[in-house]
Amino acid sequence: MKKKKLLVSVLALALGIVLLAFNCYGSYGSKSLDETSGSQHDRGVINAGLFYVNNKGTGHYLKYNSSVTGESGLLSNLGTYIKWYFYETSNGYTIHPNNASGDMYLAVTTDGTGVEVISSNDNREYPERCYWDVIQSSFGYLLRGRYYNQYNILTYKYLKDTGSGLSMVSSLPQGEYDEQIKFEWRIVSTSDYGASTSYTYRELGSQFSVNPLIVAISSSATPTINKYPSTALWANPDDFTYSTASTGYISISHASIIGLAKGTVTVTATHKVTGRSKTFTVSVQEKAILVGIYRGTNHDHSTVLDSIKPTIEDCGFCVTKYTSSLTKNNVLNLLDANSNSIFVIRTDGDYDSVYGNYTYVTLNSIASENLYSSDLTSTYDLSNMRLILYIACHAGKTSGISSNLPSVSVARGAETALGFEDSIYCAPANDWTEDLFNMLENGTSLSAACSYLAQIPYYSNNGLANYHIYGNSSITIN
Repeated sequence: MKKKKLLVSVLALALGIVLLAFNCYGSYGSKSLDETSGSQHDRGVINAGLFYVNNKGTGHYLKYNSSVTGESGLLSNLGTYIKWYFYETSNGYTIHPNNASGDMYLAVTTDGTGVEVISSNDNREYPERCYWDVIQSSFGYLLRGRYYNQYNILTYKYLKDTGSGLSMVSSLPQGEYDEQIKFEWRIVSTSDYGASTSYTYRELGSQFSVNPLIVAISSSATPTINKYPSTALWANPDDFTYSTASTGYISISHASIIGLAKGTVTVTATHKVTGRSKTFTVSVQEKAILVGIYRGTNHDHSTVLDSIKPTIEDCGFCVTKYTSSLTKNNVLNLLDANSNSIFVIRTDGDYDSVYGNYTYVTLNSIASENLYSSDLTSTYDLSNMRLILYIACHAGKTSGISSNLPSVSVARGAETALGFEDSIYCAPANDWTEDLFNMLENGTSLSAACSYLAQIPYYSNNGLANYHIYGNSSITIN
């Protein structure tokens, strides 16, 4: 009888162990990255299952092949080395390499500096350093491990991929994007992500491409990635690194390309995750500023900008257009900005024969804000400007005037500036502006174009033949 009771007790104990194991480890779920809750919990963030774990900063997969490392590459090459089981327990997650036999656990090293894979003892017991918190964060998840330090105090650290190895770090960086993303891990189910069409999310294919990029000097732009397939995961511009053999034309920061000097360079975009790469061209262009102040139906100075914008772009300039009111300081800063090479303002203008004999152009619809030639003081350096056109009445007036806008602009360093002596009429002046840039696009010099247009009665009868060019009258822009 005693033996029978003992047998029943043993069976009950065994059943309890089985139930406990099932409760701790759960079934293999398939909760995808996009289905996570968004709450900052260390448990319940992802369901138990088999996952790929990929670092946002480096593009490396968490890999186990006798040691734990980070590595980029194709899924077909990395195989089972990058698959990890996540089990949720009452004390956090345990993480297990898919390719290891027996009870193997991802653990913080005993000195707390790195990670390793260890096995449980004969009683399936494992130390505290095998538990992990999975914390949802900006770009994925933080993996926080724990261990007992030299003073036997339980200490928490975060898993970081430095690019050259894995380490455990006590605190997260603040405000340092490059460093922050090395702590961010993207976790996706192996049943959701793969190379074939049967998966919801796909590995980036070799047919992806990058559009040619145009960027202005002193400005930045982000490349456009044409993902292939369209469901490719982790294929945004900042999932690539960018490099070029040409120096002096661009600088690169994250996924931003900054123009330094005019020219065209070839850039290589390399996918951090797969290692696949494509080349594309970056054209660094000078910038043209177009200003058109609308002052009513009979003073529409802004519509013409739409006509000349593509023409100037065809000459190799990035164009920025302003059609709303500007302040004097706005305009002075645009003229003085090193990135700007052409400045065209189409507006009303006049001269002040009472307060200093200066010419000016109007900067808003009610003429309450004006730019005077006297505003271009010696504190402004316009040496960045190749061409300034003041297409407004009297902006270039010389008779009885102390100074005019184009002459002072050249005195402040501009290569060439133009203005008109007399009143000019709105519609003819708009047409003259469009014809002028059509000729400049064809390689005609400024002086030759103005001289040709001055012979046309429609322009000469409306004040457009009496112009003044200061500086280099032979300038061309194409």
